[in-house]
Amino acid sequence: NVSALLPSELDYISDSTTTGSYDDNSGLWSIGSLPVGSSATLTLTAKVISNSPPIFTATVTSDNYADNSASVSFGTLSGQAELDLSQALDHNTGQAGLVFLTVSLENHGPDTATGVEVRDLLPSGLTYISTETIDVGTYTPSTGIWAVGSLNDGVTVNLKLKVRVAASGSSTKNTAQIWRADQYDGNSSNNANDLEVPIADLSLTQIADITASTAIFTITVTNSGPDDANVQVKSNLPDVTSYYQFVSSSQPADFNPTTGIWNVGSLLDGDSKTLVITTNTAGTLKSHIAEIYSANVVDPDSVPNNKVSTEDDIAGYSLADLSLTQTVSKSNPSVNDNVVFTIRVSNAGPLTATNVKVKSLLPSGLTYVSDTTGNYVPSTGLWTVGTLNSGSTAELKVTAKVSSNGIFSNLAEVYETDLFDPDSTPGNGQTTEDDSISVSVITPVALRPVIINEVAWAGTTSSLTGDEWIELYNTTSSSINITGWTLKAADGTPSITLNGTIPAGGYFLLEKDDDTTVSDITADQIYTGDLSNSGEALTLRDGANTVIDTANGNGGSWPAGSSSTYGSMERTSTSADSDSIWQTNTGIKKNGKNASNGDILGTPKQSNSQVTTATATPTKTPTPTPTPAIVGTVIPPRPILNEILARPGFDWNGDGDINVFDEFIEIKNLSVADISLKGWKLDTFGNISFTLPEITLKPGQRVVYYSKETNLLLSDGGATVRLIDPNGKIYDAFTYELARAEDRSFCRLPDGNPGDKAWFEDCIPTPLLNNTREGRSPTTPNVTSPVCNLPDTIPLEFFIAECNGYGGDIWNPIYWDQRTGIIRRWIQDGNKWSTFIE
Repeated sequence: NVSALLPSELDYISDSTTTGSYDDNSGLWSIGSLPVGSSATLTLTAKVISNSPPIFTATVTSDNYADNSASVSFGTLSGQAELDLSQALDHNTGQAGLVFLTVSLENHGPDTATGVEVRDLLPSGLTYISTETIDVGTYTPSTGIWAVGSLNDGVTVNLKLKVRVAASGSSTKNTAQIWRADQYDGNSSNNANDLEVPIADLSLTQIADITASTAIFTITVTNSGPDDANVQVKSNLPDVTSYYQFVSSSQPADFNPTTGIWNVGSLLDGDSKTLVITTNTAGTLKSHIAEIYSANVVDPDSVPNNKVSTEDDIAGYSLADLSLTQTVSKSNPSVNDNVVFTIRVSNAGPLTATNVKVKSLLPSGLTYVSDTTGNYVPSTGLWTVGTLNSGSTAELKVTAKVSSNGIFSNLAEVYETDLFDPDSTPGNGQTTEDDSISVSVITPVALRPVIINEVAWAGTTSSLTGDEWIELYNTTSSSINITGWTLKAADGTPSITLNGTIPAGGYFLLEKDDDTTVSDITADQIYTGDLSNSGEALTLRDGANTVIDTANGNGGSWPAGSSSTYGSMERTSTSADSDSIWQTNTGIKKNGKNASNGDILGTPKQSNSQVTTATATPTKTPTPTPTPAIVGTVIPPRPILNEILARPGFDWNGDGDINVFDEFIEIKNLSVADISLKGWKLDTFGNISFTLPEITLKPGQRVVYYSKETNLLLSDGGATVRLIDPNGKIYDAFTYELARAEDRSFCRLPDGNPGDKAWFEDCIPTPLLNNTREGRSPTTPNVTSPVCNLPDTIPLEFFIAECNGYGGDIWNPIYWDQRTGIIRRWIQDGNKWSTFIE
């Protein structure tokens, strides 16, 4: 046993032991048996409540051995600072189940406080979402420590946290306390503060009894707990007095017909209260709506007074249930094609809907041509439907022209109506409701514009296996609106309706359950539903249900990722999904923190970990930055087209002749593994193809194919060169418009730069060497080069006559580049005709 009773100048806070137990009242640490060579440790945390704390002594006693003791003394604290801690709760986050917690720390002096720390470790019922504001220092969610540092006399600082409140069954009492300071605090009563965050699931129902002349509305509010609540309910009766004229209510003391406020007051856990409003009716009926207006609790699934009809804290007399459908005539049109969007709005009743308007503004890339109703305004997208009887449907057809390549989503939504809709809110932009729908058209060159780029199916660490996340990637150079798209697993869980826009070349992060899965990166969308650790297929579809991409499309075991290291499954290619394009993140490159503030083995919102470092090219003199030959998107590491020579002026293939057969195409391996090129092909956009021989490229290695071998003759006037894998998938492609000069190649700079923005048109040919724009091309030993100096873009008849056979030397620069007084020069061969220069 060890006697370790704290002196009165030290106030006990907590203890932890490696062996035995500690009684803070008696100060006895009971260890029991302690084997030879072993040790036991007791850690006590106490608050100093005296300016000069005494010596603290611990004494060990044993039945078998002599007693022993140890002591520690404390220096006199430097100065005095009375610190005051308080907390405040703010429900106004605008999000269901979320609140703001503000911790305030004030120094009443007289001295500056130094080394100040506040501990606010959230209880099990509160989950950290983000640090909204912090006046000074840093806050670490995993430890709860707010490191304040120095705090001058008379200064107050605040820490504001956003937290999610558990629906039930967990503690929501938040305790904040001053954890340490270098100065003596003579008043410890205000050094800690407890704040209970009450929670209650409130809901409303409404029954309407309407006759020819009266309307009686019965409104019931229910508290499903777990805490009691003080509640106000608001009726929209003051807004519809021309339709419903107030007569009486069952709660005259608590209901104000002028404001529509019903002061429900205290509503105990499990209780309900009812209000009956009697009115006289006049004219065409409108919706009577009641909603929770205010409450002193957090509701896990609704927000007071936000007018969202799909939440359970709002109830209206169901007069007109409107819904939309939309189809498109052609999902994959080409540029300049016309497409027809057919939009239908239906009224499931029970009453006639009035003042119905639908909004469908064509996105950029689609140009309005015509419509079928005459009530559609293309500039605003508003279709004025007007009156729609119960059971009726109205239809609009909008014809649009595809003006550019890309993916274009057309959103249609009920924008306005006079009557209450029980399951949707007009004009709120929520695509999950039945009054809103989006369909997309995708031009052929934009297929697979968005890919499933990374999947953390195993979670983020051993204690956070449910913290899954998924990342999408926009492969194009334009932003893409994915509102209304779906991402679904084969077993139906998860099933995500997407909402948002992915910027050009950007990422879209989906986090499961809450925004703490990747705690230091804000999620683009929260979803629910677990992925199976044994593997399942994920499918990404657009609003027209067209399949855009898949991950693990064969539905077998996950091709990558780890349930032991919790490394994510990363995509290594934008090509079609297969097991071979996925890899496991090993931490060589990583990004993001998990909910416990540990490193994530993954790269959420960043490029994946397989990265190739470009080889630097030495330069002789500074060179102006050239204009790239083509723009586009970055491609992931893989075999790429690295250099193309379309107009040679030197015997590059070493066969003794200078001709079109010296044209070449260079391929480089950018991956981190060996790649076999057996069965791969080079072609010029489907005209002629060449099947590559069996060869294995090591990482960073390159190979050159000359036209003499491939018979791919590259036009000086422009062509498209493609690299295709054995399955027919295009791995890389490059299009040039004009080979402007001899011995100027198209190349990637720096050498191997994996993106088509890296192409330049004025490189020095360097087959099998690093690409460069510096230096000069080699020349032939004799002054008269046998190369034909005409570009092959001239008519074939001229080209053959002048560059083949006996005309092979007529365009030699030696005759044309000299400037003398001679205006006529005879060609050496007498069999040729004469020519002259003016």
